[in-house]
Amino acid sequence: MTVTNIAVRTQGRPPTTCPVGTAVGTLADKAGQNGLPYVAALVNNDVCSMTYPLTVNADVRFLTMADPHGWRIYRNSLCFLLAKVMNDLHPTAQFSIEHSLGAGIYCSSNASASNGSGIGRDAVAAIEREMRDLIRRDAPILRHKMAYMDAVRAFKDSGQTDKLNILKFRNPPRIVIHECERFFDFAHGPLAPSTGSLRQFALIPYPPGFILQFAPREAPGAVAPFEDQPHLFRILQEHKEWGRILGVTTVGRLNEIIADGKFEEFVQTAEALHEKKVAEIAGQIAAARNRVKLILIAGPSSSGKTTFAKRLTVHLTVNGL
Repeated sequence: MTVTNIAVRTQGRPPTTCPVGTAVGTLADKAGQNGLPYVAALVNNDVCSMTYPLTVNADVRFLTMADPHGWRIYRNSLCFLLAKVMNDLHPTAQFSIEHSLGAGIYCSSNASASNGSGIGRDAVAAIEREMRDLIRRDAPILRHKMAYMDAVRAFKDSGQTDKLNILKFRNPPRIVIHECERFFDFAHGPLAPSTGSLRQFALIPYPPGFILQFAPREAPGAVAPFEDQPHLFRILQEHKEWGRILGVTTVGRLNEIIADGKFEEFVQTAEALHEKKVAEIAGQIAAARNRVKLILIAGPSSSGKTTFAKRLTVHLTVNGL
């Protein structure tokens, strides 16, 4: 039996009849909710993009950035927008979206720096202007599937070699991507339907890179104030330096090491770096032995706290403690 119509209940209202294949976003109120635009939909408890075609009877709830699912989509969509603008303005520069820092994400690039080791304030301001111009144009963010070789050519033409390294080690018949004005990226989940809903953000210079600052989910009407965390940033930069020493900054590069049979050497180098760091910590504790009474080790479940404690104990013993 061929089904041509389905029943859809939106936002808890009585169900309505829709043709099979109706894009869920066409059922949303254009005004959004509480002044916030809709960025995605929850279809039968599954997070979907606004272009998702409805094929079965469904309960639908539309999401804004005030919802936990919607906030993640807002964050990921802004990262996609930033990557597009960086590719447009600085196509040959190295650029990476690295890690959370407070209410934002730290990003690095060597664009415009005279020594090639960072990005200047003027360049950051130009990037933000271009992002806001793209938001004013409300450019659509499209999700579609491409043949494997078409995706390879698209990433090669745009100079995104890190994407090529990932595709080198997998060969699916089709790749799901997001596209905005000829910029492509892998689809790791739903994004906002267009750039017009991404107004709440700021770019904050933070040498040698900058911070992409977001609005908090609890107060989505304004960008969160920046709170510096220099100690945490120093630790994260140290982690980045370890990646440089190991020669691994992307998943694609790690795949290459494994394929070349060099994984054992990689593990040994990582272990040596870790052992060196534990020795340094033990040395700092030993130097302050008259003041240090308690050592606290923090981390989530199964993160290696007990193993670290045993290693640190050995190094403290070597230092006479």
